[in-house]
Amino acid sequence: MDDGFRTPAGFLLNAMVMWHGVGLFGTVYQGEGHTFLYGDAFYQAKQYGRLDIFWAPFRSEKVQGKIVFSLHFVEGIIDTSQQILVSIRL
Repeated sequence: MDDGFRTPAGFLLNAMVMWHGVGLFGTVYQGEGHTFLYGDAFYQAKQYGRLDIFWAPFRSEKVQGKIVFSLHFVEGIIDTSQQILVSIRL
């Protein structure tokens, strides 16, 4: 009987370097693809790479701002995304 629940196996590696608020954050995934009803196609990929290039113009004890440009590497395709993030610690 298939109850629709499946846990794919894979390997995930993250690495980050940052200097004076500028940094790189890399992600590599190798393994079985995931199946989500709603989600980007890269979740289904067996190999996925992502490189975030970011700048955190302000950081305090309670608030952090970050501007991120991301490169996504999926099965021979390179895609991009951009983010502006504001995090508030309550």
